Amino acid sequence: ELSPLQYRKLIWKLDIHLLPPLFALWFVSLVDRINIGSANIFGVQKDLHMNPKSNDFNICLIIVLVGLITCEVPSNWLLKKTSPSKVLAIESLLVGIFTIGQGVVHNFTGFKALRFFLGVFEAGLIP
Repeated sequence: ELSPLQYRKLIWKLDIHLLPPLFALWFVSLVDRINIGSANIFGVQKDLHMNPKSNDFNICLIIVLVGLITCEVPSNWLLKKTSPSKVLAIESLLVGIFTIGQGVVHNFTGFKALRFFLGVFEAGLIP
């Protein structure tokens, strides 16, 4: 049994060691959400041959959430069953790879697929 003072020290130590890396991961996720808006302004619809009068761009925005919602629970289960440090490192690496992939894709279908898997791998990073 921990005393109140020991409990506060433990919580403080956890906060100091866990919150900065989690904040960095959250910040990377936020940057992705901001970048898709900038990409739209700079002509991603034209580059990927999307019809500006259709919902193609909106589909690309929402499909991230489909992957995120679908894999949130399995990802949290994976974090409990394995080493969180390895899972978070692998997910962070894959988020980076798929984010870079969005910049080199040349068609709408590939962009949708990358956005979906981006949501899948962000599921473990976003609480």
